[in-house]
Amino acid sequence: MGLAKNTRLGERCNVQFRAEFFNLFNRANFDILQRTVNLSAPAFGSISSAFRAREMQFGLKLQF
Repeated sequence: MGLAKNTRLGERCNVQFRAEFFNLFNRANFDILQRTVNLSAPAFGSISSAFRAREMQFGLKLQF
């Protein structure tokens, strides 16, 4: 999801501010299951990691 705000500076210059959000609602995105072939292994079929949580990035662009 992203938001942008464009602002005019004089006749020739524009400034754009952007904010982008990844995983905005911070839902769990689990990684794939363990690939252990040994059925008696304690970690067989368990999920041991997840992808990163909420991320945000901001940008400012000057056009002239």
